[in-house]
Amino acid sequence: MDLLWIWMKQGLQHIFDLDAYDHMLYILVLALPFLHKKFRPLVYHITAFTLGHTLALAISALFTIPIDQFWIEVGILASILFTAFANIFLESKLASTLTYLITLCIGLIHGMGFGRYFKSIHSDNTGEFLTSLFGFNLGVELAQLIIVTIAYLLVQRLDKVAIVDNKQFVKSISIILFLVAAWLLYKLF
Repeated sequence: MDLLWIWMKQGLQHIFDLDAYDHMLYILVLALPFLHKKFRPLVYHITAFTLGHTLALAISALFTIPIDQFWIEVGILASILFTAFANIFLESKLASTLTYLITLCIGLIHGMGFGRYFKSIHSDNTGEFLTSLFGFNLGVELAQLIIVTIAYLLVQRLDKVAIVDNKQFVKSISIILFLVAAWLLYKLF
């Protein structure tokens, strides 16, 4: 139980660490279309992302994936750009099977970003590996849910005190997050 708790705290720290800004940016841009609506579809999308993240983390921790870390970072930033672009220009059914699959696939990219580091710090013991993987991703999921819950509550409060056009809100914040991700991608090159 101690090992599970240790890794759960690592997962929480991974998301709340300021160096994980790309993870927070993605979670926020993913959450934007849902913040004025029901909370449950948002939770399902966050969980789909975490499932992809977990799968990629496990694969990249167990096997050597011949992808340079630079290109994984590019993929992570591209996922933020793609999701922001979709928020700005696409009018889509929010909770479709396709959006869950896309979110899961984006989770795969983000999971590869941390996989090599995870491989270097976890034990070779199979039981400990599974416990650490589960605990870490439980912490990641919890941290992500904390972030989107705070954002959801803030937007729900904003809706009560101000007249906010939901579509314009999503598009405006998405443009800001798109520009931030584009700038980060520019700095990467």
